[in-house]
Amino acid sequence: MTQLRRAGCQYVLDLGCGPAALLIEMARADTGFRGIGVDQGRAMCRIARERAHEAGVTSRIKIFRADVRGICDVLDERVRDRVDAVHARSVLNAFFGRGSGAAVAFLRELRSAFPGRIAFFVDYYGELGHARDSRRGFRLAALQDVAQLASGQGIPPATRRQWHVLYRKAGCTLVSADDRQQDEIRWFIHRVKLAG
Repeated sequence: MTQLRRAGCQYVLDLGCGPAALLIEMARADTGFRGIGVDQGRAMCRIARERAHEAGVTSRIKIFRADVRGICDVLDERVRDRVDAVHARSVLNAFFGRGSGAAVAFLRELRSAFPGRIAFFVDYYGELGHARDSRRGFRLAALQDVAQLASGQGIPPATRRQWHVLYRKAGCTLVSADDRQQDEIRWFIHRVKLAG
């Protein structure tokens, strides 16, 4: 959220918004803020709407139940034009079940729907199947990879460079990366321009 604030984002689309904590917090901090949350889970959308109501920000935050892959079916062009930033936490990792093609296609769709806008992707670096020093102790990431494999989502790229290549294939540009390690998992915040 700090990076979104620093970037001056006033109208954010949060993909995979969950209980809409990010949007609600930003709306509470700034009365000029507007947000749209999209999540596939019926229960999660209900919780997000309830929390937005309790926070008194329902006039500025809208929640849609939908698959993020069909964002153009959810938001018309007029609404998409208002969005100045896209945020997605633990969304991109779901697109690697059959290689990186689905991730590239999804990023291209975002680039087409929100040309020139900034996207903030919060996700993790995969571990399984990548030549890494096993003594580094990223067991939680390896368990996440196993869950990803079992669900058909596949394992995301293991390095910033691999993610950079993926973004370039989609016609996007990695502007900055904030890499972190916590609880035996390597994760990141990538600031990506949805343009080449």
